[in-house]
Formats: sequence, structure tokens, C-alpha cells
Amino acid sequence: MVRRHRADRQSIVDYIGEDLMGSAAERRPALVAWFAIWTVLTAFSGTAVAAAWMNHDVGWYLYAGGAWLNGAVLYRDVVDPNPPLIIALMAAVVWSARVLGLRLTTLFQTAVFVACTAVTGCAAALVRRIYSAETARLLLSASIAFLLLPLAGADYGQREHLATLLVLPYALGSAARIAARPLSPRAELALAVLAGAGFALKPHFLLAWIGLEAVKFVSQERPRALLTPGAVAIAAVLLSYWLAVLVFVPQYFDVASDVMRVYRGLNAPAATLLRLPDIRVWVVGALVLALAPLPRVDRRICLGIFAVCTGFLAAALSQQKGWGYHLYPFRVFAGLFFAMAIAANVHDGRASMRFVRALQRAVTAAIIAALMLAAWKYRKEIMRPSGIEQVELLEALVRRERVDSMAMLSMRTMVFPAFPIVTYTGASWAMRHNSLWFLPGLYAEQLRAGGPEIPWRALHAMDPLERRYFEEIVADLCAHPPRLLLVEPPPAWARPGGGSIDLVEYYQQDERFARLFAGYRLNEQLGPFSAYLRRNDLPCSADQGIPQPPLISPVSAARPAPDRPHARSTCIRAHPVRGESSLPPSHNP
Repeated sequence: MVRRHRADRQSIVDYIGEDLMGSAAERRPALVAWFAIWTVLTAFSGTAVAAAWMNHDVGWYLYAGGAWLNGAVLYRDVVDPNPPLIIALMAAVVWSARVLGLRLTTLFQTAVFVACTAVTGCAAALVRRIYSAETARLLLSASIAFLLLPLAGADYGQREHLATLLVLPYALGSAARIAARPLSPRAELALAVLAGAGFALKPHFLLAWIGLEAVKFVSQERPRALLTPGAVAIAAVLLSYWLAVLVFVPQYFDVASDVMRVYRGLNAPAATLLRLPDIRVWVVGALVLALAPLPRVDRRICLGIFAVCTGFLAAALSQQKGWGYHLYPFRVFAGLFFAMAIAANVHDGRASMRFVRALQRAVTAAIIAALMLAAWKYRKEIMRPSGIEQVELLEALVRRERVDSMAMLSMRTMVFPAFPIVTYTGASWAMRHNSLWFLPGLYAEQLRAGGPEIPWRALHAMDPLERRYFEEIVADLCAHPPRLLLVEPPPAWARPGGGSIDLVEYYQQDERFARLFAGYRLNEQLGPFSAYLRRNDLPCSADQGIPQPPLISPVSAARPAPDRPHARSTCIRAHPVRGESSLPPSHNP
């Protein structure tokens, strides 16, 4: 149950030590239980992350951040379809690793883990500010710890995960304002600045912010203020960020224009999006909000959190892909909404009958036990993902052949398995693009027609956009011929949308690539990929493309071979992608 009395505004730090309800003896069991649950959940997550390979997209962004620090020009020497904030954040991690002399991958995963634990602690303090019932506090705090740590799974360190970490404290602070327990202006501004950075990671996330502010506005007592200090701070952060992009990275907008043209070809059908389980979860949430007998203030709080999860669901659907990690923020806030709906009916202060209080505690204990089991299941699954064999075989090849540079030609809009291996081994990446992310969009109609191998366009038939990207790939490979070239040939069988052009034949239309590729010899098969090693230094033509600097210092990224004989796992969602191969989801904006 939400607190019904109004209190003076306080900071979170002031609040943690406040004696709000009951004696210390009454609160101590709940605090001990919370600490025990938090310890177990963090241990599950920490051991899984420590034994897992880094997410492939995260590996690429760390690499891009290092390239930027080394002098590369963003969206010219290093091209990514997404806005530059994530690269700037990763550059800060790379810089810290270099200054401190720490292993880059370990520093990043540790930093994110510390951020998760810090946010769970902050969230627990905010929950205690809103709710008076110790059982409700315990339920919500345990749920948040599960949602931010074990549930992240394959999305650990992804932009969606980072955005959730940054936005959640502000959302809870907004709930405190709705419950007439607002934070001090200084504390609200601090949480708002963090939330602004979270919303800025993807333009789509603005939908969640708009929904939350709308609920805060209608929930205020008259006179209503449209612009709260938090809303003003978030707007200032977003405006400053995009102004900085316009001034310092204007070339991003050229890439964004190409992305708008190309990625439309990758959109999932509306029927596929509507069949997502998350849509049904949202419908159930809407019914709970409309029909459940929630007290007035609790209903407003639940409405605010539901507005956030609705905004994040709309953000995921607006990307029109239906990929799992796009939906992670929605799943977190949907879980928080349902936990709050249950907590609204936990009334320690009004439940005079012992069996009612016992029933409430039994239900809470059952939910927490279910969270524990789910966390254990997550840990076991993350330790045995599909696709791990490609990562381990590629790492063994890179180290055995002392590969110092590599590239990958694949029709997938993804960077796996080249990343995270490049990040771990310190090899340089020979292309400005992280993948051939543009090709599936350029050949969307042919892919939808089905078949394992689809026809490609001759040079004279390419439109200017395809010809420009074709030229960039060839020029980059000629400028820095990679020691290792991974090529994914068309599969023997593929469902509609899972085929491929013959990439070697496609690029051999250019004499420069034909001469370059003649110097490679097939070394081995790594799952669906053919691994070619450069044996002869046959030159390309005089046009050598745009030189690229070494992207990551081997000192900061090198990773020794595992000490233990058992296989490491990879932080990648396990499900097949195309044909007979079993690889993680695509890299995409």
C-alpha cells in the first residue's frame, strides 16, 4: 500500500536512514530478507557474466569507441547505423581501461554489474519511500533486482539494458511524486539527467518519457505544472545532445538517411509483430489497470509505470523488427507494473486478521521463490548457449595463426562471431562497417521471394546507394587486406528471408577484389562460415581506399587463454537464425 500522508521533500540519502514505520525490530527481518535475496540474485548474475563471452554488439561498440580515441572519424572511418552516444560511452570505458591498465572486457562487464547493483539499491530506497508495507517493499525490491540482473541475460550491456538502468530510478522518483512523497529538487534533477541520457540512447525511447510525463501531469493536484524540474532537465539533456551531434558529428545524419532507406526492407510484417507474446502481456496489464480494485493513489502510480512500459513497447514496435532485445525495457517495466499491482493490495497497516497477513506473506514468498528459480534457469541457459562453438573455434584460429586483422562478409545484419572475438584478441578490423548491414535491405524483395541463393545485381544495374556501399567495402579491404577473411556462403536450405547472395562472386565483379581474393586460401569451416587466410600478398589496383588507424590497442584488449579447461559461454540469446546454423540474433539499430 502506498503511503497516504504527505511529507517534506527529502533526498534519497536523507530518506534511507529515516524511521518511517514501526520499530527497528519489525523492519529488521524484512531488511535481512531483502539483503539475502539481493545477494543470491547478484551472485547468480555475477557468476554467469564472469563466465560468459561479451555480447557481440557490445564488443563492436567498444571497438568503435577505441577507434574514435585513436583518431578515426565517426561515420566515415567507423560507420554504424546508430546515434553516437553509445560510442561515446564506450570510448569512456576504453579510455579508463587504458589509463588504469585493466583488461577492457573485464572492466566493462564489471562496470555494468556495479551499475546494476547500485541501481537496485537506489530503487530499493525509492520503493521504501513510496510503500509503507514491509511485505510490499520486499516484493518490489526483489522483483527489481531480478529484472535488472538475471533477466538481462543476452541483453547484458546492450543499449536497451543501459537505458533501463538509467531510466528506472527516475520512473520510481516520479512514482514518489505521484504518491505525494516527492524527492528534493536536487535529487530529482540528478535522476532526470541520468534518465535523459537513457532516453537519448535511441530516439524511439522518447515515447516512454512522453507517456510518463503525461501521467504525472494529470495526477498532480491543481494548479498543474506541465514542466516539472525533472521534465525540464530531461528536455535540456536531449536538446544539448542532439545539438552536439549536429555540430560535432553532422555526418551521422547522412548515415541515418541511408538507414531509413535500407532498414525498411528488414521490417517484419505487422501480423508477426502482433503475434509477439509481449502484446498479450500488455493487454493483460491494461485489463488489470482497468478492472483490478486498486486504491486511488496506487492506481495512479501503476498508471505511470504502465505508461512507461507502453512507451517502450511502442518504441520496440516502431522499429518494426520484433527482435528480443528491443523488448527488454518493456519487459522490465511490465514486470515492475505487475509487482506494483500486487503490492497495492498488501496492507500491513490495515490487515488486522492474522491469516490475511499470513496469506499476503505466503504469496510474496511464492513470487520471490519463482524469481529465484527463474534466475537459476537463466544462469544455466546462459552457460550453455547455441553458437558458442563458432566463437571458441574462431578464437582458437585467431590465436593459433596469430591473426592481427580480420573482416567478415555475411548477408546477416550482425557482427557475430567476428565480435566479440576482435575485442578480446586485439585484432584490428579491416572495414569501416561492422557488417554488410545494408545488403539485406537492398535485396529485401529477393530475400522474401525465398530460396537459399538469390541473384545479385551487376555493377551497371546498381543504384547509387548500393554502388557506394559496394565501393566502400572493396576499398577498405584493399586498403588493409585482412589476415583472416570470414565468408558465409549461401546455405544449402533457407526459409523465406534467410537466403544469401554469393558474396565472393558479388564482390569479384570488381577486379580489385578479384585480385585480392586470389591471395587467400581456405583454411577451415567454422560452422556456416568459411575461414580464408591470406597466403599471397597480391596487390589490389592503385585505388587503395581510405586508410584506417589501428582500432584497439592490443595491450588494452588482449585476453589470455582461459585458465580452466571447460568451455566459456557467450552472452547471446540461443535460437536458430537461418537454415541449419544456430547463431544469435542480428545486430541492428
